[in-house]
Amino acid sequence: MKPYKTLINDSSIKKGLDYVKYNGISGVWSKVKYKMTGPGLSYNGWYKENHEADEEELSRQRQDELPYSPLISVLVPVYLTPEFFLRGMIESVQNQTYSNWELCIVDGSQAEVEERPVEDATAYDYVYSLETERIIRQLATEDQRIKYHLLEENQGICGSLNKALSFAKGDYVVFLNHDDLLTEDALYEIAKTCNHRPYDFIYSDEDKCSSDGTKYSDPSFKPDFSLDLIRAYNYIGHIVAVKRSLAAEISFRREFEGVEDYDFNLRCIEACVGGLLRQDVPEMLKRDGMLKEIAVRAVDTGSIAHIPRVLYHSRIKTKSMENSAHRKNVSGELAKKAITKHLERTAGFSGVVRTEMKDVFKCVYETPGNPKVSIIIPAADDPAVMEKCITPLFEKARYSDFEIIIMDTVGDENIPMTRLYKKLEGQRRNIRVITELAAKNTAQLRNKGAGYARGDFLLFLDGNLELIDTTAIGEMVGNCMRDEVGVVGGTLFTTSGTLYKQGIFIGVNGAAGYPNRGIRRGSFGYLMNNAINNDYSAVPAACMMVKTVVFDTMGGFLDIFTGDAAAIDFCLRVRKMGLLVVSVADAGWTCHEPGIRRRPQGIDSINEKLLRDKWPSYFEEGDPYYNCNFTRDGNLFSLK
Repeated sequence: MKPYKTLINDSSIKKGLDYVKYNGISGVWSKVKYKMTGPGLSYNGWYKENHEADEEELSRQRQDELPYSPLISVLVPVYLTPEFFLRGMIESVQNQTYSNWELCIVDGSQAEVEERPVEDATAYDYVYSLETERIIRQLATEDQRIKYHLLEENQGICGSLNKALSFAKGDYVVFLNHDDLLTEDALYEIAKTCNHRPYDFIYSDEDKCSSDGTKYSDPSFKPDFSLDLIRAYNYIGHIVAVKRSLAAEISFRREFEGVEDYDFNLRCIEACVGGLLRQDVPEMLKRDGMLKEIAVRAVDTGSIAHIPRVLYHSRIKTKSMENSAHRKNVSGELAKKAITKHLERTAGFSGVVRTEMKDVFKCVYETPGNPKVSIIIPAADDPAVMEKCITPLFEKARYSDFEIIIMDTVGDENIPMTRLYKKLEGQRRNIRVITELAAKNTAQLRNKGAGYARGDFLLFLDGNLELIDTTAIGEMVGNCMRDEVGVVGGTLFTTSGTLYKQGIFIGVNGAAGYPNRGIRRGSFGYLMNNAINNDYSAVPAACMMVKTVVFDTMGGFLDIFTGDAAAIDFCLRVRKMGLLVVSVADAGWTCHEPGIRRRPQGIDSINEKLLRDKWPSYFEEGDPYYNCNFTRDGNLFSLK
C-alpha cells in the first residue's frame, strides 16, 4: 500500500484548493456527484464492452469499399514528445481500418531548444530533440504515407499547424495532438460520414485514456451542433475533420496560441453555417401589413456533422503545462477574446463575461430600442399566488417596457380573483384582464391572449411563476432579438430551489425528458448545460418568449395539443423554419404549485401519440441535442 504522503501532498492540495477557488463548494459537490452517478461511473468497462469496435467490425471496415474514399491528412505538431507517446500516436494512425490517409508531422523540437537561452537549454534537451527526429524519420522511411518536416525556427503550435496545412494533400484534414490516440475506426467513421454528404466540418465524441493507453475515463458525449454551447466553451474538442480547402483559408492565428483550436473552430463554423454572418441580408416578416423592426434570419447547419462515437482518446499527462494557474488565466482571456471577435462578426450588440465556472463564458445580448414585451398569463386560481407572479414584475424586474395580459377563464364566479383584477387594473395602466370563458385548453387561451398583444415579443408565463432573477426578462429579450432565434425559454425552479424545467429532450422517457430535473440551483449538470445558455429542440410553455412575427407566421399553438406537448409542437415548427430554440440559464423563476413533485413527469399518452404521428423522426432517430449513447428510458445522461 502506498504511503499517504504520495497520495496527499502539496501539489494535490494546491490543485484541490484551485478547483474550489474556481468552482466553489457547490461546484465541488457537483463534480463528486457527477463522478459517482454520471457517465463516468464504470465507463472503462462500458466502453470496452459496448462501444469499442470489436475485431469482427474492424475486419469488416478494412474490407469495405466506400463509394467515396477521400484522402484524409492527419496533422500533428510535435515538440519533444516522449518516445512511448510518440510511437503510440503514430501507431494509432497506422492501425486505422481506413487506409487512404497521410500523416503530416511538423517537428519544432530542435528549433525551440536552439532558441532557448544557453542557461536554460540542457544537453538532455538537445539529445531528446535529435531522438525525436530520428524516430520519425525511421518510421517515415518504412511508411511512405508519413510526411515529416523539421522546423528551422520555432513557430509555436499555430505555425506548425499552418506548415502542415501547406504540404497536406488530403480532401480533409484531421488534427491530432502529439501524445494522444485515435481509435482504430476513427478515419473510417469520418470517411463513411462524408459518403452521406460532403460535410465541411465534422466532429466526434471523445474521452481520456491513462498514460499507458489501457484505461478510459471522462467521456464527452456531445450534442449535435449547438451554436449557444460553442459560444460558452469549446465543447467540440476532438476529433475535428475539416475540408482542407476551408482549413487552409481559415488557418491558425498565432495571437490565439493556447486556444488556437477554439478560434479556428469558431471561424470555421461562421463559414459553414449559412445565414450566420451579419453581412447576410436578413429576411423580414410582416405583421398586419406593417414591416416590423425585428429581423428573422434562418440558419443552415447542414454542412456540420457530429459523429456520436468516441473516436479520440486524450492521454492523461501527470505533469502538464496546462496545470499552470498563469497559463489557465491567459488561456481564459484568449478564449474570451475569441468569442468576443466571433460575436462581432456574427451577432452585434453583445458582449462576453466569464462565469463562475472555469473557462466557461456567458454571452450577453443587448436589447437596442428596448422593444415592448407582451406578457400573457393564464390566470391562477389563488389570488396570493397570482400576486406573487405580478408584483415582482414591477418591483424587481429591470426590464420595464412591457404590458401584462391576464387571461381569465372563470369570470365573476371567483370573487377573490375578481377583486384582485380590479385592484391590479386600478394600480397599473399596462395591465389588462381578458375574460375568455370559451377557451377549450391553455393552448387556445394563449392564442387568444396573443391576439390582444401589442408587443414585439410575446412572453407566455404561467400564473404560478415568481421572478427570481431581476434581469430575467431582459436576458430573454436579448436572446430572442437575435436574428437566428425564434423561441426562448426561462429556467424554472421549485420552491425548495431545485431545477424543475428548463429545456426539453424529445423522445426521452416517452415523449419528453427534462434534463437535470431535481438538481440544486448553482450545481453542474452534464456538460454544465443547466448553468449556461443552450439550444434545445423545445422549451416548456410555462415560460416561453416568442417573436411576435414568428408566432403569427406559425399560426400560434395548435390546440389539438395540451400542456408542454403544445410547446413541443410549436418549437419543432419554429426549428423547421431554420430558427433556434434557446434556453436561458439566468432567467430564473420559482414555480409555486403544491404537489409539484407528485405531478406526472412527462406527456400523457394522447399527446404522445399525436407528437409521434406528426414528428416521427424525433422518436425514431432521437433528439439531436441528446446524445444517442445515453439511455432514452431512465435517468437522463446515463449510459445505455
